Amino acid sequence: MLGEGTAVFEDLGVYLRTLQRLLESLGGDGGEVRLLPGHGPVIDAGKDRIQTYISHRLEREKQVVDALNRGGAATIGECVAPNLPD
Repeated sequence: MLGEGTAVFEDLGVYLRTLQRLLESLGGDGGEVRLLPGHGPVIDAGKDRIQTYISHRLEREKQVVDALNRGGAATIGECVAPNLPD
C-alpha cells in the first residue's frame, strides 16, 4: 500500500495475501495498522481501507480476464476501461 500513487508488483497473489494478512492482523476490534511505505506518507489503515485495496485489485483482475475472454482487447487500457454502452 502506498499513501499516494499506484503500487507496482510482480506477483498479484503475493500482494493480495499480504493485504489479507494485514486485514487479519487487525482482529475484530476495527483497529488500525501503521504502515511505513518505501515512499509517500505514513499510512494509518483500518479494515475498510485495506479491504478497498483488495477489492480494487480483484476488480482489475476481473476486468482483464473478462477482456481476454471477450477477445479483441489490445492494450491494458482497453482491458480495464469501463464497459460503456455503444
